[in-house]
Amino acid sequence: MIAVVSGASGYIGQAVAEAFRRHGYRVYGLVRSLQHAKVLRAKEIEPTLVDLQDLSSCHDLLQRCDVFAHCALSLNQDGTRIEQEVLTSLCSFLAQKSSPTTLLYTSGCFIYGNTQLPAKETDLISPLSIVSWRPACEQLVLKHHSQKLSTTILRPGFVYGRVGGVADMWFSSLQQGSLDLIEGGNNHWSMVHLDDLAEAFVLAHKKPSSRILNVTDGNEYLVKEIIEKLSSLASTPCQIHSLSHAQALEKYGSFAEGLAIDQILSNATCRKELGWEPFHQNFLEELDIYYKAWNS
Repeated sequence: MIAVVSGASGYIGQAVAEAFRRHGYRVYGLVRSLQHAKVLRAKEIEPTLVDLQDLSSCHDLLQRCDVFAHCALSLNQDGTRIEQEVLTSLCSFLAQKSSPTTLLYTSGCFIYGNTQLPAKETDLISPLSIVSWRPACEQLVLKHHSQKLSTTILRPGFVYGRVGGVADMWFSSLQQGSLDLIEGGNNHWSMVHLDDLAEAFVLAHKKPSSRILNVTDGNEYLVKEIIEKLSSLASTPCQIHSLSHAQALEKYGSFAEGLAIDQILSNATCRKELGWEPFHQNFLEELDIYYKAWNS
C-alpha cells in the first residue's frame, strides 16, 4: 500500500505519516522544502518536494497511491484561494484514476463554533471567522466521492501530545511565570492526542466511506481546570491573569476566538464506524507528562 501525506513535516502531518508507516505502508511525505528531509528519512518516510499549487510534478506518485492524507494548511491571507485551488486540482486528478483511492482531509473543531450539547457530525455548523473558508473546502472534497474515490473529513478537537499543539503555548507561558484565562476560563474544549488522531487516519483508509468524523478523546475539559492544573506544575509561583475578550483579541489576535470557544464534540461516529478507541483518554491526568516532554 502507498500512502501520500501532504504537510508531512508539520505537527499533524508527520504523525500521520509515521502512523501509516507503522501499519506497513510505503509513505511519501510531501514537503515545501527539503529542510526536514533527514528527519523524515530517519522515520522511514520518503520526502518528496512538491508545490501543492502545481501537482504536475507528482502525478506519477498520485497515480500509484492508495491513500492521500491532506494535512497541509495555508493560513495566510491567500489561504482560502490556495486551499480550494489545491483541493480542486487534487480531487479532480484522484477522481479520474482507474484504481480506487481514498482522500482524507484534515478539518477541525472550529467549524462548529460554540456548542451547548455534544456536537455530532450531522449538526448544523457555525464556523468561527478564522475558519470561515473551511465548510466550502469540506464540501468540495465530499462532492468528489465516487466508486473510485472515497472521501473522509476528519474534524479533530484541540490536538496535544509530543512537542507541539496547543499545549506548547501554555507551557511557554508557564515557564515565564504567567498564564491567561479568557473571561474566567468557564469554556469547555474537546481534545485528542496526536497519536490517537494519526491512528484514526489509518483506520479511515482501511474502512473507506464518504463521511465526516469528529476525532476527540470524549472528555469535556473546562479550560479553567486546565490552567489551574498547569499552574501547579510550575517550579516557581505562577500568576493567572483573567483577560476580557477585548484584551484577548489585542494579545492573541484572531486566534483569541478559538481560545475562547465553548465546545463539546461527540466521538461516537468515529468509534462506531472505525472501531477507533483513543489510548490517551485524559489530558488533565497526564498533563505533567506532556510538560516534562516539552521541557526536556
